[in-house]
Amino acid sequence: VEAYFAWLERNSPDRSLLPAVRGEVALRARQYAQAAENFSEAVQRHPGLRDLVYYRGMAYLGLGDRQKAADDFRQAVQVSNRTHIRRLAAMRLRSIGEV
Repeated sequence: VEAYFAWLERNSPDRSLLPAVRGEVALRARQYAQAAENFSEAVQRHPGLRDLVYYRGMAYLGLGDRQKAADDFRQAVQVSNRTHIRRLAAMRLRSIGEV
């Protein structure tokens, strides 16, 4: 996977979304610190991609940082354009007792 990302970083015409993709891969691999870092970079680069805060919240939840996770889930509930992301974020807030 790392070799593929290295190739993308060298050859992709638009590398700006690579942090989001790397974050997704790290999240699935349960590398939560790396996922949080990648999603934070992606959020900074693309503030208009509002769903990314939900995924960063999932990484924080994996790290056990309930406060940062709750902050991101609240933000996702407020700003996401996608109903399923708002619903998932609200469900996560309820599951960690932050409603």
